[in-house]
Amino acid sequence: MPRIFMENNYYNTAYGSYDPSAAFWLRKNYEKKELGMLGKCTGMAVCIYILLSEVFVFVPYVFNFEKEYYDRGVLFYSLTMLSSVLCLLLPFVLMSRYEQKKLPVRVDFIPAENPGKLSTLLLCIPVGFGGCLLSNFISSYIDIFIQATGVELSSPEIDPGASEPLYLLMYFLCVAVCAPVCEETAMRGVVLQPLKKYGGAFAVGASATVFGLLHCNLIQTPCAIMAGIALGYIALVTGSIWAPVVVHFLNNFYSLFIGEMQNRTAEKNVVIFHYAVTVAGIFIGAVCLAVLVIKRRGVGVPGRDTVLTTGEKIKAYFFNVPMLVAFIFILIITKTYVSL
Repeated sequence: MPRIFMENNYYNTAYGSYDPSAAFWLRKNYEKKELGMLGKCTGMAVCIYILLSEVFVFVPYVFNFEKEYYDRGVLFYSLTMLSSVLCLLLPFVLMSRYEQKKLPVRVDFIPAENPGKLSTLLLCIPVGFGGCLLSNFISSYIDIFIQATGVELSSPEIDPGASEPLYLLMYFLCVAVCAPVCEETAMRGVVLQPLKKYGGAFAVGASATVFGLLHCNLIQTPCAIMAGIALGYIALVTGSIWAPVVVHFLNNFYSLFIGEMQNRTAEKNVVIFHYAVTVAGIFIGAVCLAVLVIKRRGVGVPGRDTVLTTGEKIKAYFFNVPMLVAFIFILIITKTYVSL
């Protein structure tokens, strides 16, 4: 992109005079193309993720170890973690390399540096975890409402399959360690970071939407979108993906813990404990958010450096062929988890 354009010194090169109207439309057209390119890359990465995930399902059958695989042993969790890396993380990282070549300035797609001040980090973690608990709480009632209409919803489940320590360890590594690292690197890293120039709110909302839709089922998608907003917010505030990785780890670990409680104690005790943690977590998160806002004299989300309206940004990013193809794939898979 010409340096004269990048520095906002817009001139009519034919006459050597300043033309603000021409400059405005030049910038708008450029930003639409750039945002469209980012949307196409994200759509392509989503399509590759879905296709590779579907291909990966046939690996146990091709190599004749389906029985060992579906016994949910070490092999099952090892392949599941490998799938997360190859099917999800790798396509998004490769797309970020392509995007970097197309962007006029360097973008740190995977900001893994020190997440700023310790005090800010200690405030952001309760904010993020409280946001995840609130997301789970709201989505549970969305699920109840949908199922009350006669629609049966389901979602893919991963359970330890056995109570042996090795199985539980592999289960923990798969769900609470590998998934947060891969998903946060892809979503709050590769997807969110180049969108910051178009406004923090848009970057958080767009990445959260992609994150939610990637789950491909109506039980997890609403929760993932809302949780993605909380995770995206703390990623912007701390300037690092490590804060959302920690929060994502805590959220998934808590889900595993509740699942183990259901297997080992009375349901009444699990419900009481879960609601106590949810109420306390949301309250503490809200207090920490208030302190964070006061401390930073605002929500701490970067403003936009763009002439595009919100509608134009949504249209440029989401309404392109790769993204629409990805939506079709997602709808097809989601339909398999819905029974009318």
